[in-house]
Amino acid sequence: QREELEDVTLPVIELEFKQDEKESLKYHRKIKNAINKSRRPLLVLGAGAQQYRNQVENFIYDLGIPTFLTWGAIDMLPHDHPLNCRDFGVTSQRAGPFAMQNADLIICLGTRLDTHETTKDWAPNAKKIIIDIDKAELDKHKATHKFWTDIKHVPFERPANDYSTWLSNIQTLRKKYPLPKTMPYAFMNKLSQYANEKDVIITDAGQTLTWTMQSWKIKRHQRLFSAFNHSPMGYALPASFGASFTTESNIICITGDGGLQMNIQDLQTIVGYNKPIKIFVMDNGGYGMIKQTQSDWEELRNDVACDPYTIPLKNVAKAHGIPYYEINN
Repeated sequence: QREELEDVTLPVIELEFKQDEKESLKYHRKIKNAINKSRRPLLVLGAGAQQYRNQVENFIYDLGIPTFLTWGAIDMLPHDHPLNCRDFGVTSQRAGPFAMQNADLIICLGTRLDTHETTKDWAPNAKKIIIDIDKAELDKHKATHKFWTDIKHVPFERPANDYSTWLSNIQTLRKKYPLPKTMPYAFMNKLSQYANEKDVIITDAGQTLTWTMQSWKIKRHQRLFSAFNHSPMGYALPASFGASFTTESNIICITGDGGLQMNIQDLQTIVGYNKPIKIFVMDNGGYGMIKQTQSDWEELRNDVACDPYTIPLKNVAKAHGIPYYEINN
């Protein structure tokens, strides 16, 4: 364990998916035919599309198809992009599930379509085209067409149809079923308005993650990170510290009163390195997501580690020499 190692420059291994030209033409024809026959298509982007952000946004404009984003791709389009319909699934606004159930074609790019987004009867009336570089993920789903390829090899072109009415219907649903205008949704909405275009937002697990993903209005060039389905409580604080070494942009850390205590020692690390990280603690008086789960599925047995309590956050901040402000309405 005390052995000294020489510095070694490790070789860079580039994983390149070699696409067969005949296969590309086959994909092209099937995708083109499906889109041209569709009247209510949707595009779904996952984290796998992140490495081609500019390319993907360009063909979104060309396609003119309403686009939904998984949490892993939530920062790929600004909130005011005309084709951005935000998220869908268990914790989305109601417009997302309504749109999925009424679609006749869904094209999925770089998403594993986990159970957070899909159910057993997900989009029963839609043909599904799933495109992914990970064959193991493709094998998990039933679809009309599955294409094992890199997104950059997928040719898209402007379809013959106009989907403006379909897009308008989805946007009408979003207005009809908005998020509540109460805390914490209102706070997240307001905080996102104050944030700058190039800020980096890192959010934690549980209800903090859900509130952020539901309410944050992404601006162009912003990045929003979380550990998502790994969901380790306390992720946001050390992740924010790490991110502060990679950018000159503001780092906004959003954590919970429970998550903060998992890595509370990193407050001193942040102070020691003099990192100007903005830390927002959503204090819901305990492990809110665990309590909700116990209430919903364990016959109100929320007596395990979920008794209401309050952390003296002001004292914690004072002990580390961190300025403290409280927002309670």
